[in-house]
This record gives sequence, C-alpha cells and structure tokens, in this order.
Amino acid sequence: MLTISTTTYLFRTSFIIYTAAICILLPLVHTETPECSMGCNNVSEIRIGAFLPFGYPDKLELIMNTSLHIALEEINHHPNVLSTYKLGLEVKNFDVSLVSQGDIARNGISKVAEFLKDPIKPPIVMMIGPEHDLTMLATAPILTSWDLIQVNAMFSPTKLLDKEEYPYVINTGDVLLTAYNEMTLQMLQYYKWQKIGMGWTEGPLLGDNANALFQVLDKQNVTVVRGTTRENAETVENDITQFLDKLESEDVRITYVSMFFGELSTLFCQVYFRGMYGHKYVWIVQTVSSIPSLVDIIIRDDRSTCTYQNVLDVLESTIGFTAHFQVNGKDTWTTVGGKVNTELKTVIEQQSGTSDIQLIRAGTYDGLWSMALAINASLHKLPRPLDTFDFFQKDMSEMMFQQFQEVRFSGILGDMIIDENGNCVRQAKLQVFRRRGHNYSMEDIAYIDLKRIVHWLKPPEEVWSQKGGQTPRDRVLVAAHIRTVPRAMFYVYCGLAALIAILFTFFLVFLCLYRNKSVVKHSWPLTNAIVATGCLLLSVCAVLLGIDNNLVSNSTVVMTCAASTWLLLLGFTCSLGVMMAKSIAICIYFVRKTVGEKLSIPSEVTMLAFPMILLLVDIALLIAWQLSESIEVEKALVNTMVSKEEDTVNQYFVYRCTSPNQTYWLTGLLCYKGIIMLTGSILAWPTWVISHQRGMVDSNYVGLSIYLAVLCSIFGVALTLGFTGEPQVTYGASGGCLLVWSLVTICCLCFPKVIALFHHDDQLTAAILSPMGRMMGIMHMLGEMRALPGTSHIGQKIARTETTHEL
Repeated sequence: MLTISTTTYLFRTSFIIYTAAICILLPLVHTETPECSMGCNNVSEIRIGAFLPFGYPDKLELIMNTSLHIALEEINHHPNVLSTYKLGLEVKNFDVSLVSQGDIARNGISKVAEFLKDPIKPPIVMMIGPEHDLTMLATAPILTSWDLIQVNAMFSPTKLLDKEEYPYVINTGDVLLTAYNEMTLQMLQYYKWQKIGMGWTEGPLLGDNANALFQVLDKQNVTVVRGTTRENAETVENDITQFLDKLESEDVRITYVSMFFGELSTLFCQVYFRGMYGHKYVWIVQTVSSIPSLVDIIIRDDRSTCTYQNVLDVLESTIGFTAHFQVNGKDTWTTVGGKVNTELKTVIEQQSGTSDIQLIRAGTYDGLWSMALAINASLHKLPRPLDTFDFFQKDMSEMMFQQFQEVRFSGILGDMIIDENGNCVRQAKLQVFRRRGHNYSMEDIAYIDLKRIVHWLKPPEEVWSQKGGQTPRDRVLVAAHIRTVPRAMFYVYCGLAALIAILFTFFLVFLCLYRNKSVVKHSWPLTNAIVATGCLLLSVCAVLLGIDNNLVSNSTVVMTCAASTWLLLLGFTCSLGVMMAKSIAICIYFVRKTVGEKLSIPSEVTMLAFPMILLLVDIALLIAWQLSESIEVEKALVNTMVSKEEDTVNQYFVYRCTSPNQTYWLTGLLCYKGIIMLTGSILAWPTWVISHQRGMVDSNYVGLSIYLAVLCSIFGVALTLGFTGEPQVTYGASGGCLLVWSLVTICCLCFPKVIALFHHDDQLTAAILSPMGRMMGIMHMLGEMRALPGTSHIGQKIARTETTHEL
C-alpha cells in the first residue's frame, strides 16, 4: 500500500513528465481550427471536457453522466444561452477500482492527455471533474499550467481552495467542508466545550479539512486529543483502537470524527463494545454523506460486528452535517432548465437506473449549467471568438473565470451563487440523530446561511432531551467551593465581643469610682485593669479571625491577619502573663508570711516587671517576623470529593494567611507561650489552694482563670491544627475559646468585687468566691483536711502557725 507521501511523489513525477510531453507536442498537434468545421453553418461548436470516475459500487458515474447530458440538452435548447454556439461534451472515464491510489491518479492523468490527440475536434474551453480527491490533485496542476478552467461539481479537496496555486478551479458542488468547520467552531463556543477528541482519515479531502480545523482550535487554546487513520488501510482497526484508548485515558467526552464510511463502521462498533456512548458522550460526525447513509452502510458491512440496534444506541444524539438545499426557504423550486427540482431528481433516477439518489451526486447538472452561463456572459467581452480558443490562452480563461461571479440560478442543489474565489456559497444544516424505537430520524438544530452566520433552531434543553435536558460536559465538572466562616457564627461572636467590651468599660469605671475601697485597693487595680485589657484584645482578635474574602478584599484580609496575630500575642501576655505574675507574688507572700518572715506585699510595679518583659519580647518577635517576610492570602485546596452520579469533582478551598516561614514562626511562638502557660499552671495550683483556704477574693479566681486558659488553649489549638480545612470548626474553636475565656475572666474580675463591695457577709462572700467548692464539695473538704494535693508542706506550715497562735 502506497503511503500519502509516496503518492504525492508519484503525482509530482507524473505531472513533470506529462507537462514536458505536452509542451513539446502541443505546437505539433494543435493547428488552426479549419473554417466550416461545423458544416459551414452559422453555429460553431465548443466542447466541455469531463472526467467521470467509474468503478464505484453505487453507480456514481451513471448518475453524474446522466445529470450532465440532461443539463447539456437543456442548454442547447435554451434560446438565450450560447445561441451562437453548440455545446458538446467529451467524456473520459477513469478507473477508481485500481489496486493503489497511485494507479488511480496515473490513470486520471492519462485521460487528460487523451484530450490532445484529435486536433480536428472543436476546442475544449473548460473541464469538469474528475470528482476523485487524489485524481483532482494530480490533474489540477496540469490543467492550471494549460490555463484551463476546472470545475469540481461534487467535492473539492481543501488544497484546491488555494487560489494562488490553483487560480482556475471552480467549486460548484459541496464545498461545505469549510462551512462545516465554521459550524463546528461556533458549536464548540455555543456549548462551551473546551476539550474535544479529533479523529480523521488522512487524505486531501477529509484529512486536510480536519487538520485545518485542528490548527484553528489549537490557536484558540482548545484542548484536542487527536488520532488519524488511512482510508482502506490494513491498520485501520488498530489505528482506531489506539485513538479510542487515548480518548478513554484522557476522559474525552466530546469527539469530532471526519472519516469515510468504512472507518466509521469500525469506529462505532468499537465505541459500542467499549461503552463510550450515552448521556456523557457526544459524537460529531463529518463525512462525505449523511448519517442515515452511514447507518445503512454499517448494517450492510459484512465485517461489522454490530447489530442494527447497537448502531442506533451509539448514534443517539450524534451530531451530523448536511447540505441545506433550499431556494428562498422552500424545499421545492423550479430549476434553471424549467423542471421542478423533485421532478428533475426523478428523471435522473429513471435515466440512470437508480433510486433515491443523494442530490450531491447529481451536482454535475449544476456544474455544467454554471459553465454555460459563465461562457455566455463572457462572449461579448472576450478578445477573440470562442471557437478559436486554445490552451495557454490566459486572458480568455481569466475573463471567463470572472464571469462565474455573475452566475445566479436555481439548480438541483438549490441557489447557485459563486464568490470571488470561485466557490459556491451554500447553506448547511446541523442535525441531531434521534432514535424512534426501531427507526430513527434527523432533527435540524441549526443552519449556516449564505453570510456564514449560524442560526440555532432549538435550545440546548431540546437538543439534549435524550441526555436529561442538560448539555453534556466536555470533561468532569470540577466544582470549586470556597469554605468560609459561617455568617451566623461570626455575628454571634461579634455580639459576645461587644458584651466583653461593655463589661470591660463597666469594670474600668468601677475601678475608678471605688479605687479607695479596700476591696479594690487591696486587689491591685492596675493589675486587674491590664488583665481586663488583655481580655478585650483577645475578644477583638476573635472577631478579626472571622473576617475573610467574602467580606473584604485580599489586601484588607492581609491587614486583619497581621492585626489578629499582634492582638493574640499581646492579649495573651497582658491577661495570662499578668495573672501568672500575680499568682507567683501571692504564693510567695502567703508562704513567707505563714512561716513567720516579715516581708511586705510586693508592689504592683515590681510585680508587673515580669509581664512587661514578656510583652517586650512579644513585640520584638512580631516586628522581626513581619519585617523579614510579607504575609499573603493563599487559596489552598483542602479536600476533593468525587460524585460519580453527578459526574462532578467537588474541590473545597479555603483562603488563609501565610508567609514563607510561617510554620517555623508559629512553632516557635507556640513553644514559647506553651512554656509560659505550663509554668503558670504549676504555680497557680498552690496559689489557688491557699487563696481558697484564706478566703482571698482575687487569688481564688486567678487560679480558676489560669486553668480555664489551659483547657481552652489545648482544646482550641488541637481543633485548629486538626481541622485546617474546616473554617467553621477552626473559627468556632479558636474564636469560641478566646471569647469564652475572656468573658469568664473579666466576669471573675468584676462581679466578685461588686458583690463583695455591697455585701459584707463573709459567708455570702465566701460562697460567691468559691463556686468550685460549692459545686463539687471538694475544695471545702480538702481545705478542712489541710491536705490538698501538692500543698501538704504548705498546709503543715499553716497548721503549725495557727496552733501556735491559738496557744
């Protein structure tokens, strides 16, 4: 089997040989046309040369020949067309049943040379045919070198549309391959398909056109998974298998195929057995005929492994292209020869011995009429009489070529309009295959008009009614979901933060108004104010943690991230650090006083020196962090869930603040604050015990707040690190812990003092100041036993001292 490159080489070699021979023989064989060659009458004869292929199994050459002769008879009897000339036909048949494509092309070229043999016959002014893609490409260079117009009445390879290389090629038949490409492009845009498969048969007809479409899609950044095969090649089945393997591996659902019927038969049978059809798949078929013809051919194909029902299953909702043959929007019209188009079709079928022909096969009727009308329009413009026409008369050929643009008539294929490039402008339809039980039909869904504008006739839900009314997707739908803080939770937390702010204000006012009262004066009011300020900072931090991209811009989120980090560290130190220092001071005071040492209560300024140092360390660390690297908002993928029923991949993202070395900074800060919290919790226990025994208001609740802080920190950090992709969990845990601890702490600072100020009953005060003891009965019991865990030595000292005083 010859490859395409080998065949092309043979074309070029044959073209060079024949052209050289023609250039040598033409001066010898072509003499001046003798006068009175038509019997000395006033009517001269001119000829149209025709190449007709024979050897097709469906009598194509009979249909084409019959259509030519019917048009010829009508032209010669028309009073206003070529009235001073008689039009003749010189038909040469070439064999398409030869073994190789190269043999077919060489056979066609040899038929071209036969037109040179008889110089006595009237001149050939134009050629029609050969209506075989490889033979067209083989003969077109020769006819172009002779300055002879060539009309293709059926299909025309894409290469022949190049007017620089083939200036005298006229396409009056189905030049809709380019229109099909335009419809394909607009269809992909209409249905928003950005990923498709493309498979085509290599060759000058379908292959070149499909490759041109691929080049356009590539420029439009459409993802294309492609595969090719060769017509009637032994490797067709293997090529198609490899193509379908690629489609499956890359999950391609929308596939465009441009193949001949033999390859399509193999393709769709494999598609059926692979299960690559149904609601997820769409097949777009471009071939040399219609999809109904494809169904018939697949069924008649002895090599087909599919049944009729299998084919219908696969082709359901398949998209196909077809010519849109109409005149003024009507399906019936009167042709240029006077017959109604349906009547003319019947006459062609009767005379050719065929039935139910495809109209495009009768396109030679329109081709010959267009040639006759173009010649007729150029008669008064030609520099010489037409019966003196000879090869290499470029001026006359150019004049006749220009007149094709003036041709307007209704042929068997509808309106004949030829543009400035010599191509017939036709309408085309986009159709969808519909299965109707054991039968099927094609429904029109769009058409492209003569101005190359696509008109959609059905909405997507009707086109894809067999697929649930939803346009099939070109890939698994990847749905992006942004997880954010629940608004209801955020607003509740804002309310709690507002409550804390109100309590903070009330507490400061209370401290100022009753600063001279002993219950305030001896509880270190400055220390309490700093702790309350730390609680306020933490509550504001909790609000800032809930601000995300749904509320503000990225730049604002970056600012809130930096602010919340500052507030968290400073609030932690101001509240917990100060309470830890207070616990240390109280513990030292009670222990030393109990054993008889005379040591005054440390002043607040001295006691606050330690938390102030911690505060300076925090500020230094924060400044170093933010000066060394910038904070950015990152969209992070946190979870992916596949829904096979909905054919969807759900991706869940969160927006979070990050920096290049954030992990190291956070680890260091957590360790640093963890050590402080661990130290405070160890020292808070004896302080709490002694305060409980001695009835100290502030000291009792300092221990409670410290241990609550430890619990909240463990709980909040664990949930925050364990559920980084769940904002409702992380914010609920972190913000909730900050707010609960801040609220409880500020209440413990404020209300006991208020109650103690207005109620002087020691029992009531003790009850209020010892809620843990009242709830569990443990603190009072252990206090009476003087044996709280970890404080036995302190209890013993206190007991000895109290015994001495009693004695």
